[in-house]
Amino acid sequence: MVSTIAEKNDGVMKIHLFPNGPVASQCCLLIWGTPYVLASKRNTVTRKKVNLTYILNNSARRNTYKKRKLSVVKQLDEITTLCDVEVCTVIYSDFDPQPVVWPSMDEVRRLITKYQSFPKVDQGKRKVNQETFTRQRLQKIQEKLRRQERENHHNEMTRIMFQSMMNPQHAMSGLNTEEDFKELARVISQNMMEVNRMMAPPLSILQLMGDLALAWRPT
Repeated sequence: MVSTIAEKNDGVMKIHLFPNGPVASQCCLLIWGTPYVLASKRNTVTRKKVNLTYILNNSARRNTYKKRKLSVVKQLDEITTLCDVEVCTVIYSDFDPQPVVWPSMDEVRRLITKYQSFPKVDQGKRKVNQETFTRQRLQKIQEKLRRQERENHHNEMTRIMFQSMMNPQHAMSGLNTEEDFKELARVISQNMMEVNRMMAPPLSILQLMGDLALAWRPT
């Protein structure tokens, strides 16, 4: 389990819990301080997307644990320097005889005591467990999917609009619902407005033509 705790300037707490499987390692991560943005250099090398599922092979799981453990400690050390936050972590694993404690046991106790000194209401603010975190991710993905579907539908209506100029009967055969016809009408209206806007002379030219007409008006 990985737990992240952070305190903003207004005292708001933030906790994340991420279970890693039935017999996977457990990690407790605490972060305390001011919510600065961590600047990082964009990695230009394309990395293979990691499949976030429990690793069944014991040897592969041990190697992954060792690499990720070092990476966690390194990132914590960097964020304390770059963002001026107080951080500690405790990692329990079947691969280590003793838990990994960073930066020290005294610092871990101090931060936990500091967190527990806050009222229960403040401790629970923005608290996220695995189920809530997954639900939030799912909602974001669904919203992104809905936006993409709307964009695809709009693009399809735009294609049908241009296709109908050459073969109206064939183009209109792709419209199946009333919403399709309404969307096509909206697309046509938007394009007509854009055409009229582009064809309209600039205001400065109209003003110049008006001034010339007044100047050449016979007395």
